[in-house]
Amino acid sequence: MHLPEEVAAARAARVGIGEFAVGGPGDAFRVTLGSCVGLCLVWGKGSRFAVAHVLLPSSRHGVQAEPPLASRFADSAAQFLFEQLGEPERPRDVVAYVAGGSAQFAREHDAAPVGDLNVQNTRAALAAARIRIVQEDLGGAAPRQLVVDGAEKRILSIRYADEPECTTWEMPTLFGQPKAA
Repeated sequence: MHLPEEVAAARAARVGIGEFAVGGPGDAFRVTLGSCVGLCLVWGKGSRFAVAHVLLPSSRHGVQAEPPLASRFADSAAQFLFEQLGEPERPRDVVAYVAGGSAQFAREHDAAPVGDLNVQNTRAALAAARIRIVQEDLGGAAPRQLVVDGAEKRILSIRYADEPECTTWEMPTLFGQPKAA
């Protein structure tokens, strides 16, 4: 499955650095990533998803992770997005898709590049919240774009800056299905 970049970009609203968005079957969002992590939680049964553009690994260094700042930090974004979805009955009803965390600006003297720390802390926060990662595209050295398309195709796509093709992931089968009365 291929989602042309110009179609996705024209239809998808931008989620900027440190920002988040919540959507449903009629929405599409895009997140352009380097060392940041794009985190998308999908609640198939509720036909909702939440996306965060995670900037920094931790909120523990002097900045409180109060809403809406919680979406900026890898250690608080997962729980914050879960709360934004509404009222899922169980964390296992929500799944995660994660992309980004590249080492674009790694220097030899860095103990751990910020991209690696973003990835580690995002994974740890998801595990602590008992939210399962179903797809991920993490690390490397190249920037990429995550497009979450809840509108037509109900997919997520990853496109690297220097590649014409993209990788696509399907949302849970319940997403966008009519609710039983």
